[in-house]
Amino acid sequence: HMGGGAGTPVLSGNAMRKNPVLRRLTEEIFGTSCLVPAHTEEAAYGAALYGAVSAGVLAGEEAGTFISYVPAQGPEEEKGE
Repeated sequence: HMGGGAGTPVLSGNAMRKNPVLRRLTEEIFGTSCLVPAHTEEAAYGAALYGAVSAGVLAGEEAGTFISYVPAQGPEEEKGE
């Protein structure tokens, strides 16, 4: 689990996850490194957590413990290219 704290930009969606130029520009604009959700299907994961809370399987506060972030990097960076 990696949390950047308040003020750390969190990027979401495949455009940010897979486009190193867009990611770099965003980091330059904000003047800091950015994070992405650890789960690659953010909308589906969030919908599943929402469903679990709505069904009473998880408490709202507990659902938040299932959300984590990792440093933003694309497939080419993950492979070390």
